[in-house]
Amino acid sequence: MTGGLVQGSIGFGFALIAAPVLAVVRPAALPTTLILLGAPLSVVVARRERASVDFAGLGPLLGGRVVGSLAGAVVLVAVPGRFLSVLFGGLILVAVILSAVRPAVRPGRGWRFVAGVASGVMATAAAVGGPALALVYQDRAGSVVRSTLAVFFLFGLTISLAALAVAGQITGAQVALAVWLLPALALGLAASRAATRRLDGRSLRPAVLGFSAISAIVAIANGIAGDR
Repeated sequence: MTGGLVQGSIGFGFALIAAPVLAVVRPAALPTTLILLGAPLSVVVARRERASVDFAGLGPLLGGRVVGSLAGAVVLVAVPGRFLSVLFGGLILVAVILSAVRPAVRPGRGWRFVAGVASGVMATAAAVGGPALALVYQDRAGSVVRSTLAVFFLFGLTISLAALAVAGQITGAQVALAVWLLPALALGLAASRAATRRLDGRSLRPAVLGFSAISAIVAIANGIAGDR
């Protein structure tokens, strides 16, 4: 429920909240159950605010995601995942700090492509793909952030589900757990409607920066814990 509330409100954060819980109570469900839940979550958010999708910006973002995912797979083979978590978490934290002390700017297509690459690399190698995108859209209206990221995530999730299916990594137990968790996800999404009205009455930027910082700190902590 909390993951649906957060992502439905600011555009990302579902996996950051849900993954640690599943890792403790049902590790065999990862990553398939999260991806199965993330798909309808993205569909609902994208449809709810479909009029605000930044289709012009999606092209370079999605192109970058493809490149970044391939690069992330290569990097993951060569570099330990725990090191990448610390590295990427640190980079996101630096980006958050710089964004907080400097005026927000609207990046062009080139920077959107770079953000897509960064998201692809980080999602593939360190499971932290949302903040890189959210920082690019931090100065946009909340509906633009949520709907555009939802379409972007749906693209990536579809590819991931197809890959898991081909590899035979989707089990009945994982699907059943996703179905069992759907009502809680729906409650979180319903609650996010009220949250979006409150957030959109102000600037979404502080929420984006704050949760991006939390994501970075969690990634760094996971990486350090992996070294022990």
